[in-house]
Amino acid sequence: MAFLPQQTKAYLKKIGFKGKLAVSLECLTQIVEGHAFTFPFETIDSHDSDLDLFPQRRTSLNVNTLFRKLVHLGRGGNCVELNVLLIAMLKNLRFQVMPIVGDDLWMSSHLSRNKRPKHAAAIVNVDGQDLLIDAAFGGIGIMLPISLKNGEAQQYSEKFRVIAGKEYAFELQAFHKNKWKSLYGFNNVKATGKQLEALNHSSANVLTAKSPFKNYFSCTKPFKMKNNENGRYNLCNEKFIIRENNKVVHREIIDNQAKLHAILKKFFAIDLSTHYLRYDEVAMQAYQVGIHYPPTLHSYNTRLKMKYLEIKKSVKDDAVAKKVSCSVAVKNRA
Repeated sequence: MAFLPQQTKAYLKKIGFKGKLAVSLECLTQIVEGHAFTFPFETIDSHDSDLDLFPQRRTSLNVNTLFRKLVHLGRGGNCVELNVLLIAMLKNLRFQVMPIVGDDLWMSSHLSRNKRPKHAAAIVNVDGQDLLIDAAFGGIGIMLPISLKNGEAQQYSEKFRVIAGKEYAFELQAFHKNKWKSLYGFNNVKATGKQLEALNHSSANVLTAKSPFKNYFSCTKPFKMKNNENGRYNLCNEKFIIRENNKVVHREIIDNQAKLHAILKKFFAIDLSTHYLRYDEVAMQAYQVGIHYPPTLHSYNTRLKMKYLEIKKSVKDDAVAKKVSCSVAVKNRA
């Protein structure tokens, strides 16, 4: 779709674009970079109790709806939302853009291919070369276009490369903890609007079995530092971490709504202080079985209270089991 002139102007101002508009690599790089550093990847809407009665408000890929959410309301979104707006704006500026859907390999390479979570990105052809763009892979991911030809690319403090994969035409990799690790794999095939809608719906609606965000509250964004370096703010469930040059410089545990809202406002400019947000796994799992407000359960509602306590115990037991398992694995390696 074509944006109105005032929408294009508002978007470019929002991302801090000060260059010359043209179908060129320089212009593309500035837009993708501005988009990546402006809009956070976030799953907040999926866990916002104020939206529980309005599920369609968190599954729409209508470009005007996305524009209002990101540009005017100062919010972020999941990979589909963020990249669909970026794709629409680039097309509006006459770039040749092809949306793609690939498979998440960062945490899911051990799963069979049909069980891996999906991820949306895009390929842009400019000045005769194909470039991967993606402004929404959560706590790690490219911030600038990257060539589909083999070769490493330094992007601020982080390093990436695209390689030919074993299961896919291409894989995007990040240099993480002194080794290359695949973020996702994809094929050079155009994703349809129907595919993007389906991916967005399954991701955004935590009551669907396929949602990767059922128990995953997240808000993360890169930020620029001096000397062409970068850091990242990463809010994930009860933990808030700040990294600079790939090193953790701040770690904080969130144990109440006030602290959560203060972090969202200070580091992401998101003010939802009047909303109850389910940021811990107990509250998320409780919502999935019909308990919407665990902290306000009345003493007389024995059934709901018992169910909530069962979920709480289950989550804690799982955490202890994982901790013991990791400890045993470390001892065995030693």
